[in-house]
Amino acid sequence: MTQFSTDVLVPDKQEGASGFFRVVAPVLLWVIFAGFVKSYYAANGYAPPFFLANGLLTLLTIVITILSLLLWYHKHYNKRGTLTVSDNSLDFTWDNSEREYSFNPKEVKNLTLIYDGYAGVLSPFKGYNNQISFSKDGEQYNFNFFLGSDEDAGQMATVIKKWYENGVNLKEKDSSGQERYLMLYNAAYKSVMA
Repeated sequence: MTQFSTDVLVPDKQEGASGFFRVVAPVLLWVIFAGFVKSYYAANGYAPPFFLANGLLTLLTIVITILSLLLWYHKHYNKRGTLTVSDNSLDFTWDNSEREYSFNPKEVKNLTLIYDGYAGVLSPFKGYNNQISFSKDGEQYNFNFFLGSDEDAGQMATVIKKWYENGVNLKEKDSSGQERYLMLYNAAYKSVMA
């Protein structure tokens, strides 16, 4: 039985508000704290601690700013659960919940897979907007999932191939709306590879 598990997630769009709270606010708090401590020592006639010397304070502020920017910019998603796909099931669980959802891919309607790519050395910002959507009993389900490498994409493609062999009705597209086959290939190769 072929099976693949990955994270269900909510993509983070790196909007300005999150940048303020993850970058600007921590740096401002550091500058205010350092300035307060430095002025406190000076007001009481003591030399400030060595890490608050002018050059070192500037260097620490720059390093904290760069680290905050990197941590903010490289946080692409928030994990919300786990998605497991296999030959005859599509299962997911939410974090902090006991309930498990399980669907047979043959029994759902409008099963669609949107392939955005996978994260890699040359494409570190990919892999976060892959999506499986379907409807069951009048309820619509949309799950973003993470593909962290070409190995993950290959395992997912193996499961999708099994779905095709089992008669599952699946539409595949890439993020620009172009039809795909086994996520990784152009739809023109479907007849050759099937």
